[in-house]
Amino acid sequence: MNRYIYKIILGLLIVGIALSCTIAVVGSDVYGRPIMWKNRDVSNQNQEIRYFEGENYDFIANLYYGDVGRVWAGINSAGFGILNTDTYNQGPWIGVGPDDGQVMYYALGHFSHISDFQQYLDSTNISGRSSTHCYGVFDETGAAAVFEAGCNDYIRYDAESGSRSILIRTNYADCGSTLSRVGVERRQRARELISIVPTIDPGLLMFSLARDLATEELYPYPLPFEGIYNSYPEGVISTHHTINRYYTSSASILVGSGSDGTPAMMWEFLGQPIVSLALPLWVQAGSVPSELYGSSGSELCEMACYLKDLVYTSALTIDTYALYDILSFYRSWEYGIYNDIQDLYSGDSGILFNPTQLESLQNDIAYHALERYNSFLSLYVKEGWGNVPKEIELKAYPNPMNSCGNLEFNLPAFGNAEIKLYNINGKLISTPYPIKYTRAGKINVLLDMEGLPSGVYLAKLLTDGSLEDSQTIYLIK
Repeated sequence: MNRYIYKIILGLLIVGIALSCTIAVVGSDVYGRPIMWKNRDVSNQNQEIRYFEGENYDFIANLYYGDVGRVWAGINSAGFGILNTDTYNQGPWIGVGPDDGQVMYYALGHFSHISDFQQYLDSTNISGRSSTHCYGVFDETGAAAVFEAGCNDYIRYDAESGSRSILIRTNYADCGSTLSRVGVERRQRARELISIVPTIDPGLLMFSLARDLATEELYPYPLPFEGIYNSYPEGVISTHHTINRYYTSSASILVGSGSDGTPAMMWEFLGQPIVSLALPLWVQAGSVPSELYGSSGSELCEMACYLKDLVYTSALTIDTYALYDILSFYRSWEYGIYNDIQDLYSGDSGILFNPTQLESLQNDIAYHALERYNSFLSLYVKEGWGNVPKEIELKAYPNPMNSCGNLEFNLPAFGNAEIKLYNINGKLISTPYPIKYTRAGKINVLLDMEGLPSGVYLAKLLTDGSLEDSQTIYLIK
């Protein structure tokens, strides 16, 4: 295959799979509050939630581990919330000015109303923003909107409060070129799911949209899918055009302030939402649970990544039998937590106005969520649901590879694992899998070799600091 054509195809695959966020902005939920949702589709699974003391307002937000100057969804102490998705039909990205993560970080620390954000866009229209995006925003007044922001212009769409006004965006702007409609299938499916219910509440976004696996070709519910799809094994289906896909690495549901003064909140699936547990969080708590961040990342995100590897058989396919086992194990616990929080908002609860009690509540839920993950993984190994390997092994595929590929390694027992990549001269090039406590079983790791010259490389797998296996990799560009 022509090398140039190969790169075009690879680029289209990356755009279509890895950078494919989906968002919705709803003018009013069942309690009269604005509500927003985002499935974040990125290749970097190592994400966390942090509490920030902003210049004007404190805030909580989703971010890449350690990347504390950019955020991807969050709310602040003034009740202002923001999230976004990339767009690919609003002209070229100029690479000058703030990127979307920097825009949202600044907005959360400085703005209280949508008008503040609009004024910021007005000012940066002149200097330029580095990339193009749809931003969903709401504020304490109950107003909500989507801004389709190019590098030097924008169009505002309002979601009317007190009505079923719903704005859904994937990876194209309505005001942009009609030649590109990346994610149109996800947009249509999200609108369908929302349109068939009489009322909208956070649960619809959390348990239906964030985890949805249906397409025009296949409706796999009720799970497990007891059939054969294409040439896949029984119960395995494609997620190429589904809302939830392999690269969905977190989901955020932002709920606005109530007219009675109840605070805005954030439900966060940290890690692949189809196998993770959503946690309720409040800026007013003054912190986030320690399980959501740390010196080596989030324990909860790490656990969700383990579980993701149990259900996703490839970057395009999911095993619905394994998924059904996990969701069945979760169901009573996660619905119990959700209903308890909804009861707080529908009743006369002083907890919502007491920072100490809010902090204690979210910390307790996070602690028990981690406990729930550990319980399932212990049961998984004990009951032999998975094929735990007897020997440690490292593989690379495809091999030779061009620009990117996969590393797969097997561990017979839980322990600290790490993968390092060296060139032919023994120089350390990167650490595709930083050291972390890793479950027993088969683990898949995306290997990005973009920017490296053609040649021979060596991947080394270490457990507890000892070399266990290595794999020679041939890079041909």
